[in-house]
Amino acid sequence: MSGFRLGQPKLAGVGAAIQRYFQSRAPVYTGEPYAYVLYSPGDFPTDNLRAASAIGQHPGAARPLAIKVESNTAFIDALGRGTVGANRASHDALLKHYEDAYRKRLTWPGSSGAVRSQPLSDYAFSLETLQKTEVLTGILGTEFFTGAPGSSCGENADVNHPHMSLKLAAHLLTRPGSQARYVNVVDGGLISASGGGGYDTHDRHVRDSGRNLTNLFKGLVSIINAPGEADPGKLNLDETLIVINTEFGRTPWSQNVTGRNHHPYAYVTAMFGGPVGPEQQGIVGSIDEAGYAGNALSPATPRAAILQALGVFPFAPECYAVSDVLGATTEAGAGQLLNELVLGVTS
Repeated sequence: MSGFRLGQPKLAGVGAAIQRYFQSRAPVYTGEPYAYVLYSPGDFPTDNLRAASAIGQHPGAARPLAIKVESNTAFIDALGRGTVGANRASHDALLKHYEDAYRKRLTWPGSSGAVRSQPLSDYAFSLETLQKTEVLTGILGTEFFTGAPGSSCGENADVNHPHMSLKLAAHLLTRPGSQARYVNVVDGGLISASGGGGYDTHDRHVRDSGRNLTNLFKGLVSIINAPGEADPGKLNLDETLIVINTEFGRTPWSQNVTGRNHHPYAYVTAMFGGPVGPEQQGIVGSIDEAGYAGNALSPATPRAAILQALGVFPFAPECYAVSDVLGATTEAGAGQLLNELVLGVTS
């Protein structure tokens, strides 16, 4: 989810660097995020998935907006701040009082301003965001939180949560005037796998993964413009980089006869669209018969390439290190390897 090991202080999802980069360059804060993480109700509530919206050593204002996409309007209702009701103005005034009091404590007598404080800056940003919830209400219509049934390979589900998330992702990226630059869709599966989620297949690996992957790809195809279609509500692959990534691989040998166990030694990441066009197609690395990667990229490398493709410097102290790109010794050399190995850009 992040390219970092769990427990690493720098652990942050790609969205944090993107949110921070574009927000810091915005002439005015509008209340609209630049990065989102979309979860479904069937996702594991664990650090593995929470890493997608983690900020590591970035400031709190860099956190992507995390949304659980489900068949109710609880999230939209919360944006209306109904719990404070008619007391909204006095409630906000109290929060502002706390900010002013803290800022005063950080101001030396006779000086013109408070000393720098990241917690104070995060609090002030949160308070400003609280005043702009109507911006999100205008972006997130109730139609994106209304479920429809789904079916894949003979398996039926009352609600197709992956398709709901993909539909919302396309809307966020293509909406006229949208500021969204990154949307991470966590696929919890159309049906639950034996170990939970959509792909923790300790039993029935082929059946469960096959059905959920088929559902994912059908949903993905439905939000991508076909050649000559030119639907403004669908993703334009000339402008949009799509990355399909998994948390880890599965063993090449069986578990419980029909299942596969966790396997951190090799997995596949697919990238297409945006800078990765037909001329850049190719395969980097390999997986041998024992399930081990050969000539592989580190988990951090594709994520660093995503940042670079967006114009975000991937080797800032809060992001990735040059050593995360295997074979690189300098920032320039690492950037060149990202272009060549991941994005397929050789010029």
